[in-house]
Amino acid sequence: MSVTSRAMLSYLFLLFDGGNYLVYQFLLQVYVTFTNGRDCRVKWRCLAQNKVKLAAASSQLYATRLLHSTFWNASSSG
Repeated sequence: MSVTSRAMLSYLFLLFDGGNYLVYQFLLQVYVTFTNGRDCRVKWRCLAQNKVKLAAASSQLYATRLLHSTFWNASSSG
């Protein structure tokens, strides 16, 4: 993943960290489709790669948010 891609994903994560997870997932899918669609020579292979990347990013985001909310709840209640 290029530096620009990482920066954009970081920006999206910060923008929607406290917002709607589904909105973030939708924007991530749109971003991945438009940025990687140009680099793939085979359309179906590109779609498969994008779905794998989206699934990995979504699960990583979910794990991060779960960890953050667990830590936040533990620190605020104690």
